[in-house]
Amino acid sequence: MRKFKTLLAFILILPSLYCNAQLGWQAKANYIGAARTLVASFTIGNFGYIGCGYDGIFLNDFYKWDQSTNTWSAIANYPGQGLWSPTSFSINGKGYVGLGQTSSHTMAIDLWQYDPSTNIWSPMATFPFTGGYDASCFVINNKCYVICMSNGGPPYNPGVWVYDASANTWSQKSNFPGGNLEGLVAFAIGKTGYAGGGWDGSNSHNAMWRYDTLTDTWTSIAPIPARLSGIDGDPRAFVLGSRAYVCTGRDATGKAIPNGFSYDTVTKSWCKFSFLGNIARGYGAAFTINNKGYMGVGSDTNGQYFGPYVSSLYEYTPTSTFLVADTNSCGNDTVHFTGITTFDSTDMGVNWNWTFTGGNPSNSGAQDPSVVYTS
Repeated sequence: MRKFKTLLAFILILPSLYCNAQLGWQAKANYIGAARTLVASFTIGNFGYIGCGYDGIFLNDFYKWDQSTNTWSAIANYPGQGLWSPTSFSINGKGYVGLGQTSSHTMAIDLWQYDPSTNIWSPMATFPFTGGYDASCFVINNKCYVICMSNGGPPYNPGVWVYDASANTWSQKSNFPGGNLEGLVAFAIGKTGYAGGGWDGSNSHNAMWRYDTLTDTWTSIAPIPARLSGIDGDPRAFVLGSRAYVCTGRDATGKAIPNGFSYDTVTKSWCKFSFLGNIARGYGAAFTINNKGYMGVGSDTNGQYFGPYVSSLYEYTPTSTFLVADTNSCGNDTVHFTGITTFDSTDMGVNWNWTFTGGNPSNSGAQDPSVVYTS
């Protein structure tokens, strides 16, 4: 008789996952500040940080989440006024928050650096252009690229600006080619930046672009799937290996996107990675810690920035199930798995961590492991 064995491999830092990845969300401890939307967020080490934002008033309180203990604790408040939709990022173990709209309804131009070792915020170089909110950003080589923003429009500002953390200076780059937009999704994979989607004041967009920091040029890539007909609402993404996972934001109907979509730099294409259902949200936070993705806070499934708001935090771990036919009913089976990644020698390294339930070995750090299952 032919026997079948189901082999479950948890791929924690990512070989290329295919579009049949299963739902992998797990609820974590709720945010202990007020439920809110349009927040600042960044990661440093094992900690995720969320603060500022809006819950009916403009907020400046800040909290950190410890991945190892699944607990939240307060840190020093952001020292400026409460901020609506600021720009936030981390570089070299420091967090940065700035721009945004203030509680006095002015466009902020200040930038502050948070040092977790001292729990102190320090002022950095002010933004030397017109301030704004709903900007998107990615970090490459200790530089943050800030893309498009609202200065109170429409029309919105299609500019691209760079903050160099090493020099503490700002400079301007070529404009974003997708038009006068706000609320794009943006992320970096390796040494390449990506941005797209967004809102022009009347319609959501789904065009996506790749940015080359060396030549200051943008190249069109595969658009966000047509079934979304565009995405806005400050969509956010986390990155695992060579994939970006877009999991917050609004679709063209104005509701929170019902499905998470990922962009694969191997196939240069998009696919649905998760049905979000009642955990969907707009204007939330998304970040990566130790090869796991997180989304938290934001507006509920209605996707509106005037609420209702949510305080939940969810962790995503991709999984794939492999079915292997056993053609030898008396012997053992040796199964060989191949991990695929797109990083080349100029990019960051990849750590592999496979778990094989019932296999020998039960764990492997090799890129292409072999595992024996006993009949």
